[in-house]
Amino acid sequence: YFEVNSDLNQFSYSDNELTAQQVYIQRGCFCASVNPVPVSVGSITGTKLPNGTWDIDISISLEWDEFSETDSRTISGIFSAQ
Repeated sequence: YFEVNSDLNQFSYSDNELTAQQVYIQRGCFCASVNPVPVSVGSITGTKLPNGTWDIDISISLEWDEFSETDSRTISGIFSAQ
């Protein structure tokens, strides 16, 4: 999860900027620990569309602490603000 200033029409964050923006990912599983993990490697870009939704591209890498497991995620799609 992450938040974007509602005044923006586009954004682009990468690597250390992800940490500054407090970007986190959380597993949805029956794992021993499902605590959110900060994201500090990769990029997230978005453009606000005329109907108020966002076209977002995410490409990140992270390490799940409890497993010392490196994971990569790539997500692209149209999202609405909550």
